[in-house]
Amino acid sequence: MNPIRNVLAATDLSDNALPALKAAAQLAELFNAELWVVHVVPPVDVAHEQLLREARDKIAERAKAALNEACRELKKPPVPSNVILEQGDPATKIHEACKRLNIDTLVAGTRGHGGSDKKTMGRVAERLAHTAACDVLLVRPDFKKGFSKICVAVDFSAPSLMALERAAELARAYETGKLTLCHVVHIPDDYWHSGISEKETLKRMRGFAKEHMSELEAKCNLEGLKVKEAYNEGSPALELANLTKGEGADLLVMGSHGSTLAASAVIGSVAAKTVSAVPCSIWIETDPGFKRTFFTALGELMGL
Repeated sequence: MNPIRNVLAATDLSDNALPALKAAAQLAELFNAELWVVHVVPPVDVAHEQLLREARDKIAERAKAALNEACRELKKPPVPSNVILEQGDPATKIHEACKRLNIDTLVAGTRGHGGSDKKTMGRVAERLAHTAACDVLLVRPDFKKGFSKICVAVDFSAPSLMALERAAELARAYETGKLTLCHVVHIPDDYWHSGISEKETLKRMRGFAKEHMSELEAKCNLEGLKVKEAYNEGSPALELANLTKGEGADLLVMGSHGSTLAASAVIGSVAAKTVSAVPCSIWIETDPGFKRTFFTALGELMGL
């Protein structure tokens, strides 16, 4: 599990993005981490460069004011914080800042200036989820004071074990006392080769899931938490969305990859679909070891 020492809040200073700034300040407070705030100004043509330079100070002051407002609700004094301004493509500049500042956790809103539908995922948020090299917390606009109902997606892979450990840590940090473990029973397309009926296959897979859920729980420190198990059958991404909605969850913790690690360089196919489908905030726990292995292999293929 990755440490939480440096938190970066990415914001466009819109009303939809300010709850994410509040969540980042609270996260930094809970883990005694340093907080960075980055605001990216879109590129402008040469004719407007002078106007942008004149506006930078005002933008910086507005960002600092928003940060101060977010820190005002903290129980402790404001966390160490820094505001930086960048110019260019938002997702690209945010990733560059994460690498330069050795960020452990990137926090961003699911919506910004780009859309009014608060239930959907914005384009920049999706890009960040798909390409970030650190843990990512995507915060819905309805975030207020913390996370009280936390779910974790479990498929018994190594990344889901990391996600469970993180979810337990967050449940303690936010003092929820509860944690719901969500698993989707998904029948492989070629199950019929076994000669077993669909009904019997589902029965066996559900039994397998419950057995391995107990084994997984035994590997994690869940002491002091009230743990609930929830199961659905069907499409993993869709049913994870249904489970989190049914549990009234305000945060879903998930691994960046599941049992099909090769699906994508940074985020697996199920995780990618889940990001768009779930109706709550999402924490994506990354596996730096996997990324290093993937990019090393990619570099060798490209002769780098």
